[in-house]
Amino acid sequence: MARIQGLSQREQNKRNMRHAILKAARAKFEHAGIADTTMDEIAVAADVSRATLYNYFPSRSDIVAALVERMDDDFIALIYRHCDQPGSTAERIVALFTASARALEADADVTRRLVGISWQGWGGDIGVSRISRLMDAFVRLLGGPHGADDVRKDVDVRLIAEMLVSVYVGVIHNWYSADAYPLEKRLAAAGRVIAESVLAR
Repeated sequence: MARIQGLSQREQNKRNMRHAILKAARAKFEHAGIADTTMDEIAVAADVSRATLYNYFPSRSDIVAALVERMDDDFIALIYRHCDQPGSTAERIVALFTASARALEADADVTRRLVGISWQGWGGDIGVSRISRLMDAFVRLLGGPHGADDVRKDVDVRLIAEMLVSVYVGVIHNWYSADAYPLEKRLAAAGRVIAESVLAR
């Protein structure tokens, strides 16, 4: 794992250990499912002692919560990467939705389970914080608080961002609910429709 500037060696080692445990846990979850994977099996897969594992994650639920948080972080990072892509705002929206679908389907079984678990945390302060982060990222994708030149000006940018979040989450919900749902095709199509609606008139 790449060294992060400003971290002490001890902090970097702890970060690397946490990453290794989560990577091993995700692999075990993919193979055996979340409910049928024990903490002992995760410790063996991560090549750490039981005590070390429990020092980082007191329970399997804590590991799952960390994986959900990482899933959120990865999507936010994906949005920000697309903010700097060449092309129009509409093209960036479609490219983002398509790239997200491919990432989610790369290991669909575990991702579906994590998506389902993540929705249990939408209520309360945690849910508000997660939505706020998504909104801020989509506002950035649209060109900031005032919108890019090709984004319509008769609608508040945050409302457009809210529409993007709603469409994205709705399609992901359908994919979560139906194994055969064509996620990439539907997200790309949804991206094109919503992108056309945000263009300047």
